Amino acid sequence: MLDIPTNQKDKKGRTTERHKKLLSLMVANGRNGRYFTKKEMLEEVGYSDAIATHPSRVLDSAGFLTYCEEQLPTDYLLMKNRELLESKELKQMQFDESITDDEIQEIIEGAGYQLLNIRKNETEYTTKKRGAVSFRKKNVFYMAPNALEQDRALDKAYKVKQFYRQDGKGQQPNDFSKLTPAEIREKFAQLVLRIGTYIPRGSR
Repeated sequence: MLDIPTNQKDKKGRTTERHKKLLSLMVANGRNGRYFTKKEMLEEVGYSDAIATHPSRVLDSAGFLTYCEEQLPTDYLLMKNRELLESKELKQMQFDESITDDEIQEIIEGAGYQLLNIRKNETEYTTKKRGAVSFRKKNVFYMAPNALEQDRALDKAYKVKQFYRQDGKGQQPNDFSKLTPAEIREKFAQLVLRIGTYIPRGSR
């Protein structure tokens, strides 16, 4: 469970309709190709400019965090991020027919990938000088790590563990050794809840 704070205005952690609309908007953020800032999302669900300018007043409120935990449990978020870290995708590569299946298997598995299938493919075409010409290739299907999804998952995890530090010289490794596993777990869950969805660099 998240460590839900209690603020002075909402000691009971009551969830409002705006909290519900805000979480839905955060989860859907970016799906249509457009990314909204926290301020824009807060204004979209009815918060004033004064509140929207300081998103933490809502995002750190007991009512909002309680609703987030109900709808997106910490364990579920951690599970989904682990799935991203381990995600794979189907890929295809062509080899010349002179390369044997055993050699192909050695190449694919030697790179750490999972070989699925090897299919021979013959293509014919006609030229004016040579007439009908055919060439044979081997289409190889294999599973490989999904680099894009893993990069996104790692970016989230690195932020939680404070690997990044903005010090005017670019992002540098930060000291996260003082964090306990429980603290890292809670920080990660709160981070995912706050950003709602991954926003590619340069689109903020």
